[in-house]
Amino acid sequence: MTHDELLTVVQSAPRVAVYLTIEGCGPCHAVRPWAEALFDDPSWRWLAIDTAASPDIAGQLLVFSHPTLILFADGREAHRFSRVVPRRAAEQGKADVERRA
Repeated sequence: MTHDELLTVVQSAPRVAVYLTIEGCGPCHAVRPWAEALFDDPSWRWLAIDTAASPDIAGQLLVFSHPTLILFADGREAHRFSRVVPRRAAEQGKADVERRA
């Protein structure tokens, strides 16, 4: 996926959760299952992106650590969690975005 393709998705879907990961990242593998389940919701679009395969996305989004979870609402970044992604904080971020609708 390119940054332009990501922008198209973010701008066309009302709510997008973007999970940025990299191979060999232990915390990435620990967080992904519950994060993916949290956003397994018809009102959300889930995207998992390996930044080694898509370095332009990491650069454009200013991602410097992994994992990074970014929540977009109506084409704009609403919440960002990097390196440490607390489940409770991600749940609260999701609820915050959903309240805005």
